[in-house]
Amino acid sequence: MQHRPTNRGQAALEFLSTYGAAFLIMLIALGALSYTGLFNVASLRSDECTMAPGIECSDFTITRVAATPQLPPLNYHVGQTPALSEHVVLSLLNTYGVNLTMVNITMTVQQAPGVVSSCSYATASGFASPQWERGVQATVWCPLPPTLRGANYRANQRLDAVVRFNFTQQAGSYQYLINGDVSATTH
Repeated sequence: MQHRPTNRGQAALEFLSTYGAAFLIMLIALGALSYTGLFNVASLRSDECTMAPGIECSDFTITRVAATPQLPPLNYHVGQTPALSEHVVLSLLNTYGVNLTMVNITMTVQQAPGVVSSCSYATASGFASPQWERGVQATVWCPLPPTLRGANYRANQRLDAVVRFNFTQQAGSYQYLINGDVSATTH
């Protein structure tokens, strides 16, 4: 009795090449979707502003804002004042129950470690008034670090910042230091 040769090798090769090609096409499609940012978990996080108890974050944004008399431009070279500058802008409410005397406000951005920005603030009493009355809204402008300003500023970039408030209560001399966190996408 004579055995007929079987084509098992050919069948196995066709099976592997068919499913191998399908697997390769799926990898290319997943790579393309990943490249476009579809699987970027950071872009799925919501924007948030969390302050310590006593200071409520009503509104916030990271954007380019025009320099005005209430918001002086950043210190660039003499004669090169930009029309726009990049800031974290916070709208905060004093819920401490007492008036606060602001000493200073600073900000550090995680994407530019080691760089501390000095912030400006204004209440209804005026620009950089040291008194922040209880129950009063204040606006805080914190310039982005130089490595994230100008040509380096990109819209839809995720930034995480720590804002530090140094203040005294109206009747006291002890200085308090509290932190707040801002995590947002640039506009």
